[in-house]
Amino acid sequence: MKLVALLSLVAMTLAGCADETEPDRTISRSDLEVKVAEMYPPKGEGTKVGVECEGELPAEVDATQECTVSVNKQRAQVRVTVTEVNGDDTVIDSVPFVPADRVAEELLASLTDEGYHVVKVTCPRELPGTVGGKVTCTVTPNNGDGGVVATVTAVRGLHIDFGYEVAS
Repeated sequence: MKLVALLSLVAMTLAGCADETEPDRTISRSDLEVKVAEMYPPKGEGTKVGVECEGELPAEVDATQECTVSVNKQRAQVRVTVTEVNGDDTVIDSVPFVPADRVAEELLASLTDEGYHVVKVTCPRELPGTVGGKVTCTVTPNNGDGGVVATVTAVRGLHIDFGYEVAS
């Protein structure tokens, strides 16, 4: 009888431990939008900064979420990453990026303005907003295919400058 009571007590204790798992911690979408807006404060009086994120962000190192930051009528994409979690404190960082379709549009316009006969530009991924960041895009001219490498030359806040050269 004592053995049955002891086993029952152990089973109840273990069942109680299973219910005491650590809660799933996330940064809510609205809290994330506030934190990102704080990372890009307005530079002038009357400047409005708005942020829209795709969803919440798990409080786990390397978890990411994409957000759109609007400054007056200009929009920029940023990727927010959790860099550190200390108890209830979650440290985040954000890096702007140029979406692949926008890199392609800008390359098409630049190449056309320079007199190249280009039908289409396709980029396989975004251009990260770090100086030296690169993406190789496929350029389809009227007489074949070629490659162009877009490279970030400067990053000023949310503004990303990039140039390009023909891939070898």
